[in-house]
Amino acid sequence: MRSTWLATVYQLDWPKSQITKTGNEQEINIQKKLMTRILDSLVSANMNAVCFQVRSRCDAMYKSSYEPWSSDLVATRGMDPGYDPLAFVIEEGHKRGLEVHAWVNPYRFESVAGQWSGLPGDYNTDHPDWVLTHGGAAILDPGLPEVRQRISDIIREIVTNYDVDGVLFDDYFYLQGTTTEDAGTYSKYNPNSLSLANWRRDNVDKMIAQVYNTIQEVNPSVKFGVSPAGIWDVNSTVAASYGLTLPSGISGGYAYDGIYCNPIAWLQQGTIDYISPQIYWTTGSGSTDYDTLAAWWSDVALHFGKHFYSSHSISGLTATTTTTTKSTQINSESLPVNGLSSIEEAIIRENAVPRTRFGSSEVGLQIDANRNSDKNDAPGSVFYSTTKLYSTSGFVDYLKRNKYMNKALVPSIHWKKTSVPSVVSNILLNGNILSWTPVDGNVRYSVYAIPNSKINDPNVFNSSEYLLGVSYNSNYTLNGSVDLSNNVLAVAVLDRYGNEHAPVIVGQSSGSVSIPTLLYPTNQYEVLSPFTFTWQAVPNAISYILEISEDQAFTNLLCAREVYTNSFSTSNLKPLTNGKTYYWRVKAKAIGSESVTTPIWSFIPTIFSIVNPVDLSNNVSLTPDISWSNAGEGATYQLEIASSVNFTNDLILYSANYNSNNCKLPSGVLVGLKTYYLRVKTTINEVETYSPIISITT
Repeated sequence: MRSTWLATVYQLDWPKSQITKTGNEQEINIQKKLMTRILDSLVSANMNAVCFQVRSRCDAMYKSSYEPWSSDLVATRGMDPGYDPLAFVIEEGHKRGLEVHAWVNPYRFESVAGQWSGLPGDYNTDHPDWVLTHGGAAILDPGLPEVRQRISDIIREIVTNYDVDGVLFDDYFYLQGTTTEDAGTYSKYNPNSLSLANWRRDNVDKMIAQVYNTIQEVNPSVKFGVSPAGIWDVNSTVAASYGLTLPSGISGGYAYDGIYCNPIAWLQQGTIDYISPQIYWTTGSGSTDYDTLAAWWSDVALHFGKHFYSSHSISGLTATTTTTTKSTQINSESLPVNGLSSIEEAIIRENAVPRTRFGSSEVGLQIDANRNSDKNDAPGSVFYSTTKLYSTSGFVDYLKRNKYMNKALVPSIHWKKTSVPSVVSNILLNGNILSWTPVDGNVRYSVYAIPNSKINDPNVFNSSEYLLGVSYNSNYTLNGSVDLSNNVLAVAVLDRYGNEHAPVIVGQSSGSVSIPTLLYPTNQYEVLSPFTFTWQAVPNAISYILEISEDQAFTNLLCAREVYTNSFSTSNLKPLTNGKTYYWRVKAKAIGSESVTTPIWSFIPTIFSIVNPVDLSNNVSLTPDISWSNAGEGATYQLEIASSVNFTNDLILYSANYNSNNCKLPSGVLVGLKTYYLRVKTTINEVETYSPIISITT
């Protein structure tokens, strides 16, 4: 994923002018011209998506049935501009092969309390009970079912009426410092008697789930992502409740207890497709180190089987600083700082006194960190701000020369069931227009120019080296750089989930491919995890699709991962459930040929774990017998005991190596009436593996 935040609030990125009269063609064209220049700049940087802000303060950059046209677009809130910016961005973005994600701020109503008084869309007039005010700013009360319904209705309308590729929320939830302003809602809508903090987080969780379910009803191929703050929480007990340990050496953060945002819950509940935390710090920055945080979020996303696309601040490409004032001013509008999101605070720092500055290479290091930590075949970046990307001298050239040398396809949402379309046919070249017969369904197409010398290379589609671009229509306009005397063209169906299907090479007959033979794990086998799936390689296969499902009908997919060898390790998957039956099969893909599929096999994973004592045991002996799974002949093990689930060096109380899968703990390690945490490390199938952490009380 290569995208940017395109902010419209306060006209930060776009538009830089307003429409003063409905249908004023000159004013409309000024806005459109700036937008196409922005989109062209993204294409020139080999980006493949844009996150366009369509609702920032209970207003709209599209034709809404619920809220007025934005005052960032028109001179008077609610005035019809005479055109639809979201429809325009989708048309122009798709024309350029860019995905368009509708960026929505779910709760924010007023940056300054009372600013919409007497204007269209004033919830203080229409629904005063919906408005929660604190510190000079106002949001819609997250505790109200009516508010959750309104937000999901708004998303339903966007996804129904517009051909968006995704919906993205930023990190604006409860206002920081909110105290008793929602006491009435808390009293009325808390049937489970949750604590105030847990109740607020639960309200946000419910909203996220309701929006996700709405999208699945309307169009499940539309991706749903949220962009929380880059640091989730620093409470190791909270992390342990999700089976996680916190990133080492990281401190700070306000998301969990400050604005009551719990992205780990959304990942666990499966109510988002991707997470885009705002890691607005640099590599090597101590307690906010980018490398550490990116690796942690990448592992967390994999743990729950979703995608991680980091949000980067590129404001440091020019002079920046932090702000310590309680208010600021943007476009002559005086705003309280607590009325801003993290993204908007970044724009303030861009115009402040110089403090920290970095070059393009720092962004390159961050992109490398995303790629190096990724096990999910889904690295990604969302840059803030769009203006900084295209206006910073030399930055686009740096990306194209060093990091984004080729175009790239957006990662596939491979855990959602989709049908396999037919391959394209009747590919024709008329001048510089390549066209073909469209296949059934709402799909896109990827277009390639393959060197003649590579035409018989089965690995030619293993990367995007020869990718020209993506088309949302059944034609593609070639630019003058394509040398048709030395290259041959190819087209593949690219479904709206991001799965690329069998390509067709112009002038080359379809290849036939045999059905692979599954090898390991054998059918109905109980297998120690982690392990490696293997199957027989077959001639002419350009790739394989490994499908793993929780049911034999393959309706509840764990994954459908495309791989280019005949093996795949479970260390690149979300953890399998101990003792559960899974089903797997493999599809082989050939040039010009629909995939052929193996028979279905099942397996039952057993997870390497501590067997005795069991988790949460009480009254454990001070010299207990400890045993764990047998990892096989010749395996060695390292037992670690710590005073915290974090297992940092200063908290590990005992560490010893063993050649067998059991031991009796010597005296003097444990003391009475204390809780300890245990784990065992070993190597299984060349993968370093830790058992799940257990806790015991002596």
